[in-house]
Amino acid sequence: MKVLIIEDEKTVSDILIRFLKKIDKEIEILEVLESIESAIYWLNSHIEPDLIFLDVILPDGNSFQIFDTVIIDAPIIFTTGYDEYALQAFKVNSIDYLLKPINPVELKQSIEKYKRLTQKMEISGGVKDALLDKNSSLYKTRFLVKSGKAYKTVHIKEVAFFCVEDKLTFIYTLKNARYLIDNTLDEIVKGLDPDVFFRINRQFIIHFPAIDSIENYFNNRLKINLKVSPREEEQVLVSSKKVSEFKTWLNR
Repeated sequence: MKVLIIEDEKTVSDILIRFLKKIDKEIEILEVLESIESAIYWLNSHIEPDLIFLDVILPDGNSFQIFDTVIIDAPIIFTTGYDEYALQAFKVNSIDYLLKPINPVELKQSIEKYKRLTQKMEISGGVKDALLDKNSSLYKTRFLVKSGKAYKTVHIKEVAFFCVEDKLTFIYTLKNARYLIDNTLDEIVKGLDPDVFFRINRQFIIHFPAIDSIENYFNNRLKINLKVSPREEEQVLVSSKKVSEFKTWLNR
């Protein structure tokens, strides 16, 4: 396994290398880079590594700037002292998000997760497909919906969320279309990929790509700002009983 580390704190990168070597002696550290500029140059001039460890805050800025310049298909494990970037991290091809100081047990779990993904990649034929197309025959790929007096199908990748309004169930798409469906949320959630769909309360099942931002809310709840909005007066809240599970889901 060829690994690239992008980390400006030498003590952190040294610890990371030591832990990695203990986990798997076959791991080869290609380079340790300390800035956005050096990372962009390296990625543009070398064959892509198998795995990248990436700190969020570097001396010359936020490392998400790298993705504005370089197309990266390799899986990424973020290593940072800040937990507020977790959602942004999982909008790129991140497979894990580790908080500093690096815990060797959590690091080992991340490497094991990478290896499981690698096996899927070999079967499916590529890193990008394995990371971005997690839906399989085990999960629903489309829904039959009512459109006026006719019917049409909505592909699962088009879905922003499912919700209940006035005891009726609707699909909202990422293009802000709204369709009535016959299924209940209990029926729907059983057929969805739990890696990308989460039932946050009795009224909503949300699709990860539809999340814009997340805020703390009263009574230990979380407020989700979606890219597509339901009824204007309605707030989308993660119930207090679901908050811990929801954070774990985000941090996969």
